[in-house]
Amino acid sequence: MEREAKPQRAENAVRTDYACQFTGDDGIPVGEVIPGSETGATYYMVDGRRLLCCFQKTPIDEAARERLAERKPEAMAVTESIFADDAAKMNFEDIFRKVSPRTRLYII
Repeated sequence: MEREAKPQRAENAVRTDYACQFTGDDGIPVGEVIPGSETGATYYMVDGRRLLCCFQKTPIDEAARERLAERKPEAMAVTESIFADDAAKMNFEDIFRKVSPRTRLYII
């Protein structure tokens, strides 16, 4: 059991560090990084709703993409791995254009 817990903690630390690094690149002051999850998506919120990051390694569904957009962050950073295909990526961008048009999207 201990073997499984350590890699999970290490992976979460790397993702949290990556979220903090991204804030500096985008000009958002590093605030508290708060992990969270919606059905099908694990994410990190930085400095309230200013930056929302989703770096999980598996695709998320449309409902999860909509719930992320409904948080209306100033910026949203995600990795390509959250998209099952190009259609899912386009759907993600469309959802944000409709629900949270002022959000700056970063797909890395």
